[in-house]
Amino acid sequence: MNPIAVRVENVGKLYRLGEHTRPKAALSDFASRFRKWIGPTGAGSAEGDARDAKTDYIWALKDVTFDVQRGDSVGIIGRNGAGKSTLVKIISQITRPTTGRVEIHGRVSALLGVGAGFHPDMTGRENIYMNGSMLGISKQQIERKFDEIVAFSEIEKFIDTPVKRYSKGMRTRLSVSVAAHLDPDILIVDEVLAVGDIRFRDKCMDKINAAVKEGTTLLFISHSIARINRLCNKAILLRDGRLVTMGPPEEVIKEYLDVDVKDGPLSDDESGAGEVREVLRAIESEDQGAPTPTSDPACGNIQHVSIIGLHDGQPNEEVLVHQDSRIRIQFQLLKKDVQISAGADFYVGDQLAFGTRQLPQAIHAPGSYDLVMRLPRDLLSELVYKVNVSVSVFQNNAREVVKRHNALKFKPLDVRDKSHLPISIRNMNPGIVSPVLTWSVIGPLES
Repeated sequence: MNPIAVRVENVGKLYRLGEHTRPKAALSDFASRFRKWIGPTGAGSAEGDARDAKTDYIWALKDVTFDVQRGDSVGIIGRNGAGKSTLVKIISQITRPTTGRVEIHGRVSALLGVGAGFHPDMTGRENIYMNGSMLGISKQQIERKFDEIVAFSEIEKFIDTPVKRYSKGMRTRLSVSVAAHLDPDILIVDEVLAVGDIRFRDKCMDKINAAVKEGTTLLFISHSIARINRLCNKAILLRDGRLVTMGPPEEVIKEYLDVDVKDGPLSDDESGAGEVREVLRAIESEDQGAPTPTSDPACGNIQHVSIIGLHDGQPNEEVLVHQDSRIRIQFQLLKKDVQISAGADFYVGDQLAFGTRQLPQAIHAPGSYDLVMRLPRDLLSELVYKVNVSVSVFQNNAREVVKRHNALKFKPLDVRDKSHLPISIRNMNPGIVSPVLTWSVIGPLES
């Protein structure tokens, strides 16, 4: 058996920007009339021709070469526009490369979008058989798997309903169930799990993880570096259509965060800014409620209170179990000669995990201030925490307080490699907090 599952050699994909030939017969009557109404603003106009002369073509991928061994699970990361989706579409044989070639050794199942590969007018039942036949699976084999597929997707009531009437979540359920249960040799997943409820996403990840353990080769695109780190044994970083590095996930992720995420301002209109924020949260599409700043005018003499998550001294929306984190409270004080105090209560669900209070501290001048609370490493569990924050001002036996309920919501991540530990103790600390305490062995003792 060939040890190589996927071989990508000097692959490039060239796209031509804009529409350069638009035969009138190919246009709908509405589109034709609309374009006539807006006038010559695109290709074909003097302005459009000048613009096209400068930006006629773009390489979505350029000279990409790598091998994926059979049984590998490979995460593919990079900013928006890096070429991730183009790459997996070429590997899935949905689109052809402009240059280079791809070798595939095995049956490929791809999850590249909500309901991708489904015919909207066909029922869920019919689409299961169609997808199986496209993978080269016999009708008898599909029938043996059919009940398991439907049960996993949890859409039994709608299996004979046309897919076009399904919600996005229902189409995702069926897509994942079909792809995971038809025993592909190579499974390709492109962020499709961003749609759906938390419980089903966890169920899908368990199924994918089980397939990987059974030897299925996985190519996995995700903005969640935590998922990449946990699920994959290798990672690929793409930047501007080129392969930057391939190697152990922790090394590739570090390169990504050190260069791609920190390269340039995080303005909303910057290309890739949305993805940057998702990576910093590292909990996108998991509804784990990463910390988000909150700011609005407060009352009385405390104004513009903002609550921000911090990591390594920089604003960051990722909280790692094994590294120190901080919560920063920014506010503007209008009074002088007062005492300031703050507090934070951490909840898991409706249960108070712990609380902390700052002793009153004298402040003599109005102005803008920061209050920073350090969260020590190895304290929190991998649970969803909600944080209520308060700021109090004391003066002449009077107290003024500003409260922020659910000011932060986050799930700490433990991305350390625990594969060397026995399975029974990899997650042995139960409870809503998991402090790392020192244990010592004393002995042997004399009897």
